[in-house]
Amino acid sequence: MMKHAPNGTRGMAHWAMTLSFIGIAVGMLGMAGVAEAASAGKSDAELTREAMWQGINLLIVIGVLWYFGRGPISEFFSSRRDGIRNELTESAELLRQAETRNSELQRKLVDLESEVSDIKSSATARAQEEAARILADAQTTASRIRTDAQAAIDQELSRAQSKLRDEAAD
Repeated sequence: MMKHAPNGTRGMAHWAMTLSFIGIAVGMLGMAGVAEAASAGKSDAELTREAMWQGINLLIVIGVLWYFGRGPISEFFSSRRDGIRNELTESAELLRQAETRNSELQRKLVDLESEVSDIKSSATARAQEEAARILADAQTTASRIRTDAQAAIDQELSRAQSKLRDEAAD
């Protein structure tokens, strides 16, 4: 933020700068008038009088412009300064909000990565448990099939033996 000098000091500097500009402008006009008059063959007194009237006219024009223009110009620059200050304040607030949002998203991203890791671990554990359960079911089923097959073999063997005994007895 730009710091301003106290009003009294700033006002004096403003007047000094304004008078300097007016002096430079009068001097330049006077030199232009002297050069023009010298080419027209006017005397020094006429040149001085003409330069003086041009200076007075310039001072009147500058005075009128300053008198009627200082309010609107001052108001314009004041409102412009306030507008810029408001825009800077709004921009700072938007920047703060964006940085807050960014930090939240970064935190969520880290949390998401750990959550994805947890989900992968959980899915792997569940897959291993499911594989072990399926293998146990398959072993149980295979054992039951073997038992059923052995029972069927034993039954067929008993029936065949019984049939052979019946045929041998006959």
